[in-house]
Amino acid sequence: MTGVEGGLDDSGDSPNITTIPDSSFFKEHQTSTLPTPAEVRADNEEAVKEWGNWFNRPPPIKYPSLGLFVKYRANTTVVEAETQHMVYKQLRGKVPVPEVFGWTEDVFLSSHRNLAGPFHGADAVQKFQEGCYIQIDGDVPVVFTHDDLVPPNIMLSSGPNPKVVAVIDWGQAGWYPAYWEYCKAHRVRVNPDAFDDVLYEEWITRYLPIILDPVDDETVYHPWLWFVLSKGI
Repeated sequence: MTGVEGGLDDSGDSPNITTIPDSSFFKEHQTSTLPTPAEVRADNEEAVKEWGNWFNRPPPIKYPSLGLFVKYRANTTVVEAETQHMVYKQLRGKVPVPEVFGWTEDVFLSSHRNLAGPFHGADAVQKFQEGCYIQIDGDVPVVFTHDDLVPPNIMLSSGPNPKVVAVIDWGQAGWYPAYWEYCKAHRVRVNPDAFDDVLYEEWITRYLPIILDPVDDETVYHPWLWFVLSKGI
């Protein structure tokens, strides 16, 4: 399917539209027949509900009557469109390559208001997860969380039978979903110069499950990790 590539504006017509006049689309259509960013967003929200307004990369949307396949938002780049157009020109007739008709370039940070909160009520965690696109199902309680529970922040007494005497560095502490503490502690890698791979593996496999209730990798940790990596955290 041929298509339009690019990050589409969140508030209407884009101020910066690039088209490829010699593409097959413009042999039969005018630029004005292209759906506006607002129309794309609205059509996709109607088709896939809240995922149509996903900040990173919502599901692409098809316009069969126009022969269009539209990709948009943060993870869709101009470089991707330009590269695909170059490959199409070089391999035309040899290898099937989707044709690029054009793209828009925009600032699209307004969706990040969903991450700000505050989130209140019995469904606070659900609202937070929907705002962050964390796909974790079930009722999740809110608990007070240290949020930086790593070995250097756990002070032990000296001697043959050490005891925990203090937990320091509470700067990130707050009220988080119950799974957050374990996921964050599992994710953070202490400086390997001070805490080598052997010690790190022992911390993850032996001690962390004693301190915190582990979570399921597939249904909890991996969705949480996807959120963290997608935001560059």
